[in-house]
Amino acid sequence: FDDIENHHGTKIIVFNLWFNDDGNLELDFDTDPEDILISGDRKKISTLPAWKRVNEQHIANRLQYSLRDYLSILYLPVPKSFRIILRGKAVKLRNLADDLKDTEFIVYRPQNGGSEEVHI
Repeated sequence: FDDIENHHGTKIIVFNLWFNDDGNLELDFDTDPEDILISGDRKKISTLPAWKRVNEQHIANRLQYSLRDYLSILYLPVPKSFRIILRGKAVKLRNLADDLKDTEFIVYRPQNGGSEEVHI
């Protein structure tokens, strides 16, 4: 635990991994040296060939098998001094709402006694 800066933080140790029927570990540490992936086939996306790579790389699809992408949206709001380090590289934190395709703002006016607007 000496490698944690400022001597405070949390270190997660992954152990006791299982092998699947093909003899591969349940977590993939080799495909991406900066990430930990769930082993096995990725979800196939049927679309036009021009859009296939874009769809596969979208955060909504990568969240299903990439620990780095999952950690990037895990905390909102993020304290200023907060960092997540995965395999020696800082995780770029993101606001999941920024990735929504169709955003909509609704003004809600309560019908029971409230006269002021509430933004949702």
